[in-house]
Amino acid sequence: MGAKVGNFGLRMVFMGVFICSFCFSSLWAQLDSIPRAEKLLKSAVGDYDGARYELAEQQLGEAIKLCGAEKSLCEILHYYRALTRARMQRLPAALEDLSTAIALLNAGEKLHYRFLQAEWQHTERQNAAALQTLEQLLPLAEQQKSDFLPDAYALQGQLLLQQNKARPALVALNRALELRAELPKALYYRAFAFYAVGAPDKACADLHAAAQLGQPEAQAAAAKYCK
Repeated sequence: MGAKVGNFGLRMVFMGVFICSFCFSSLWAQLDSIPRAEKLLKSAVGDYDGARYELAEQQLGEAIKLCGAEKSLCEILHYYRALTRARMQRLPAALEDLSTAIALLNAGEKLHYRFLQAEWQHTERQNAAALQTLEQLLPLAEQQKSDFLPDAYALQGQLLLQQNKARPALVALNRALELRAELPKALYYRAFAFYAVGAPDKACADLHAAAQLGQPEAQAAAAKYCK
């Protein structure tokens, strides 16, 4: 009986050693994975800056597999892969990565991610989604006085105008120009909003101003509508 107990105890000791060894190996792998991910990120940023986008994407993908529960690192990795995929003309995949990066942020953090999301949604003709993103973003951006505010309001005005909502578009475009008076695209789209509400003189003034500031389509539009 004593021998059986002794053998059982010995087996338990060996099992405990095996489990501890496994746990130590797992812990070491986790501890090692973060520096490896950071090293891959640094290398990928260099490749991105050097326009080696396929290599950057590959390294970022490997790093994402390693970042684990490190939210801040995972967020940065997904953001850089979003930028990389956008450069590769893979905007749907870029939007997926950007959405993942945004989901890893706290409310109010890195609002420029959300503005970039709205711009890409617009480029992909996801205009309803872009408007929704801007509606959620703009109050927070106003609180933080974000640098991109004029451009965000200009985009909102453009999208509202495309939905034949001229008066709300005017509100957004007026705010854009209040923040940055010489914003060509805001002047250009406000001109069409003025036309839509029956103010052609104001529309032509905006078109001429936009043309002088270098808005490509404004000069042709002024020649067509402001005779």
